[in-house]
Amino acid sequence: MLKDKPEPAQKSGMSAASWDASNIQAPWFEAHFNHAANVIKDWLLPVISRKDFRDQSASGIRILDFGCGGGITTLSLALQFPEIRLIGVDVARTHDSLAENAKNEIRLNELPENLEFHHIHAGSVLSGRYTVDAVYSWSVFEHIDKALIPGILQDLFSLLPPGGHVFLQIEPLFYSPFGHHLRQYLTEPWAHLLLDEEELSARVMEFAGEVSLAGRGRIFTDMSPMEYKAFRLREYAKLNRCTADEIVRFHEDQGFEIIRQRRNQMQTEIPPSLLEQYPEEQLRTNGLILLARKPD
Repeated sequence: MLKDKPEPAQKSGMSAASWDASNIQAPWFEAHFNHAANVIKDWLLPVISRKDFRDQSASGIRILDFGCGGGITTLSLALQFPEIRLIGVDVARTHDSLAENAKNEIRLNELPENLEFHHIHAGSVLSGRYTVDAVYSWSVFEHIDKALIPGILQDLFSLLPPGGHVFLQIEPLFYSPFGHHLRQYLTEPWAHLLLDEEELSARVMEFAGEVSLAGRGRIFTDMSPMEYKAFRLREYAKLNRCTADEIVRFHEDQGFEIIRQRRNQMQTEIPPSLLEQYPEEQLRTNGLILLARKPD
């Protein structure tokens, strides 16, 4: 059974890098360094290992983090598995601050040698550019223009070797109770489906309470409260509103075999007006975890 938190390298002997995750302060760092990394370990690593990952003999494995963001999950896996090459790519450059964040949160003085990051442009073709055994993404595909998803998955399919795997996580999905990604401002379930756009924006901009630590993203401290609200509303407007069924079908349409999937369901009472407009399963499905494989 995998532990909830990675063991520090200086205790386990897994890496020459010295780090300590026992006193992480930022919730967003902890969520990616511990939770996200552990889910990916449980789902992805066992199916792509040519040798036993747990005894650190998986030499030569290369994994791409598609949409790596701040690079925290990528870093966690790189520290725990020094024989695996971790490659993070993203259209943003938030990973540029990873070294500073890691020093503050886990007392890491230097990023590990098996970790690399690349800034890419939207629509960049990755096949032919990287050689990898697997790809994963964490809370990425809900932010991609729906029309671009088939082409991106086609590119990832071409990027992977026969038998290569792709792991995807999305949470929350748009039609779930808090699928608007604005929970720090809107506490009512399905507020985005019950309010019109003008009222939703007004509610967010007029919010005068304290944003909880858990609701503060990486750039919260870089903006004024009003700037951060406006940023969150712009991110909301870009959500592609894909359902779990659509994400699964997009993978199948590009030739992937679905190996395993899990859909997290919410038991919150649904307003009758929404049940008249949307399927109940769509409203209750909060998250999707998917593991797919390129056929041999």
